[in-house]
Amino acid sequence: MQAVYESLNGKWTNFCRVWPYGDRALVTAGIVVAHELAWIPYNAFLFTLMYSPKAASYFEKWKILPADQKPSERLLKKSIIDMIISHVVIFPVSTWYLVPFLQKRGIYHLGDLPSLKELLRDFAVTALLNDTLFYWAHRFLHSHPWIYKNFHSQHHRFTATIGIASEFASPVESIFANLLPTLVGLWICKSHAVTVCLWLFIRILETVDAHSGYDFPWSPFKLPFLLGPKAHDWHHSHNRGVFGVFKFWDWIMGTDAEFKKDMAAEEEKKKKQ
Repeated sequence: MQAVYESLNGKWTNFCRVWPYGDRALVTAGIVVAHELAWIPYNAFLFTLMYSPKAASYFEKWKILPADQKPSERLLKKSIIDMIISHVVIFPVSTWYLVPFLQKRGIYHLGDLPSLKELLRDFAVTALLNDTLFYWAHRFLHSHPWIYKNFHSQHHRFTATIGIASEFASPVESIFANLLPTLVGLWICKSHAVTVCLWLFIRILETVDAHSGYDFPWSPFKLPFLLGPKAHDWHHSHNRGVFGVFKFWDWIMGTDAEFKKDMAAEEEKKKKQ
């Protein structure tokens, strides 16, 4: 294992040495590439299912809501335009200016690669903090009609979810319910740039999966402690409850009770058929 680490670390060191555009450009490029690698292929696949009846028919058994319950063409068009602007302009530019600020505080550094132990530690801390902060920020956005209307209603225009809905949000929600929960753990751990890119890739893939509208049996996020697409689809169609990524806070606070009741009734109905 040590030999593998030393080999990878040597390649990483050489790559950083020959990279001609500076640390800031390298970190920015890594973050943008990680984001797009998680975002584009999965969403392209989901759009194929939406517009190809033949492909959709094969995956229909894993569709959560009926096929005719889908976003309007107008909403999809607006979302796509917003996403193009966000991914081509806003995200790369904001990352470019954010990187120096965070590097001064110990995050996104480009030293030796993190060990497997360090990587897993950072992932564990970041995932737990992300879930806690996301749960409470998300629940706060549903706590009052004025707050919901002004800061969260845009995201809930998708009553039937699709992958691109995951980033269709107001600037306030994007910063306080998405960006900060995603970054706080990395900041506390003073994570390596490679750790940041890997975490971002996983986090984006997870949120696209949660909004996919499909409960794929092979999903890497089909884990016993995650709420998953069924819960988040229910949240969008009912506009309440199941606010987290993990099951923990919803279980502790009882905000999953109605969802569990509906799922139990659905299972009972299936048994009687």
